[in-house]
Amino acid sequence: MARRSRRSAYQPTTLRRLKIALEDRLRPPSGPGMSRLPEMVKLSAGEFIMGSPNDEPGRKPGRERQRRVRIERPFAMGKYLITRYQFGQFVAATGYRTEAQRNGADDDWRCLVFDFLAKPSPLLKTAARPHLQGTRQHPNHPVLYVSHDDAVAYCDWLRAETGRRYRLPTEAEWEYACRAGTRTAFHVGERLTSRDACFGQVPTVAVGSYAPNAFGLYDMHGNAFEWCSDLFREAPDAPSKPEWYTVRGGSWSMTTPSYCRAAHREGIRGPHLMVGFRVACDLGKKSSRRRGRSAP
Repeated sequence: MARRSRRSAYQPTTLRRLKIALEDRLRPPSGPGMSRLPEMVKLSAGEFIMGSPNDEPGRKPGRERQRRVRIERPFAMGKYLITRYQFGQFVAATGYRTEAQRNGADDDWRCLVFDFLAKPSPLLKTAARPHLQGTRQHPNHPVLYVSHDDAVAYCDWLRAETGRRYRLPTEAEWEYACRAGTRTAFHVGERLTSRDACFGQVPTVAVGSYAPNAFGLYDMHGNAFEWCSDLFREAPDAPSKPEWYTVRGGSWSMTTPSYCRAAHREGIRGPHLMVGFRVACDLGKKSSRRRGRSAP
């Protein structure tokens, strides 16, 4: 008898993939994160203290050294994480194939069904949770399993569509936007609970499910880690790690809130089931409009 190939713990069958794709197509595009283009919030220039104080619980000293940072120019930040629906609009318009798809990975952004949560997971430090068997993402959930390059490609498409200078935020811009004028571990205070953000619970929720920060930005803590434009450094003055980029914000899988702190930083290479992104945009005159089709 021919040996059957082993399927990823959260890779659905072809029939189930088609069923989910049909359900997503029939879902009316309304609500947060369901517009074709991302909603943006304009932020003023300003100064803030980046990093964490020595006594902050969960602090990683080298990575989170405090220093004063100046955001020189106003910019716009995505109100929500980019959703599966919005990333799907980009894919449909361009025929783009993500890094995971091009590399022949079992898993990709199109259909994440979290069946593995029904079993113990040493990687995510979770106990068996049978009630989560078949938990799936919906169109208004953050897109996951996209690499840094995939996120940049999405930004390039937005530029071509709108003439606006869309890009990924820098680390400093991300933390400035997350803190929204606060100096506590989280923009809600020194403690983060399940009433404030999606972490250590059902994997991902619809964007905008929790209250925004003072700048009007949602999900700055939890739901999905977010790509920044910066190569990862273990410390501000340390050399960067080639092909490893910084992610911020924590994710649905984090079992402790310390990973969702405003100052927390991680470096990741390639696509990951905990990582999505939101976009930033330079303000001012539009760039030259370039419509094109890119499908690597």
